[in-house]
Amino acid sequence: MRALLMTAHIWLVLAAGAQAKAERCARDDQALLTQERDVAMVLAREGFDAYEALFVPDFTLWIDGRSLVRDAFLSGVSEWFGAGNRATRTALSNAHVEFFEELALARYEIQEDFNDGTIFQGRIVSLERCVGGKWRLFRSHVTTLHRGPAEAAEN
Repeated sequence: MRALLMTAHIWLVLAAGAQAKAERCARDDQALLTQERDVAMVLAREGFDAYEALFVPDFTLWIDGRSLVRDAFLSGVSEWFGAGNRATRTALSNAHVEFFEELALARYEIQEDFNDGTIFQGRIVSLERCVGGKWRLFRSHVTTLHRGPAEAAEN
């Protein structure tokens, strides 16, 4: 009986370890940066529900000196999206990624072009957390360099 219990215990430990390994996120710099680049495009291509799924429940955004929790941030995005606004193109530059266990830190500059002829240019520091084997946005800090008409941007 004791041997049977020991065998069952070992099997449970091994099964739990295999499941934990299966749910780890890939440590792939390019894949993570592609996800970061395409956040606005997910909203444009796949809709609000797919966009909302990119953010963990306790997501926080700091942008230009103010902070927004997930619900407040997504409420503003939903209103903006509902008014017909869409990203049409995004591009990253000066990008770097570091991985720390279940966290990934990405730093980059981004330009997002929108369907109304405006653009956003900014510096972003983003912390993603591995949830269920997928990277999800956890904390983001955004510094706006330019928001407005493309022709008014300094390149």
